[in-house]
Amino acid sequence: MTAAVDTVIAWTPVDWNDRYDTHGQVRLAPRPPYDDVKPYAFWLYATDRAESREAVLADLFIRFNTMVVRDGIDPKVAHTALLGIDEYREAVSPEIRDGAR
Repeated sequence: MTAAVDTVIAWTPVDWNDRYDTHGQVRLAPRPPYDDVKPYAFWLYATDRAESREAVLADLFIRFNTMVVRDGIDPKVAHTALLGIDEYREAVSPEIRDGAR
């Protein structure tokens, strides 16, 4: 597990062009990104802010929304990947299957 400030989220939209064979996948990588994110269409730092827990969580949930709503990533795929980020995992309800640990 890792802190959001140290993490990059990489993904490829479901309907992206054929240049990538990572359609619909999400991966976490250490910050700064290098070869780990080359097979993906997009990558963003999990957060650019560390001034407050709320700011970090806002960034994480905005990225989740972007992957799922804009790019068609399966919500469970995005959720499972983001569980690798400490702040996300701690914010998820423990009643959600595969949620907070």
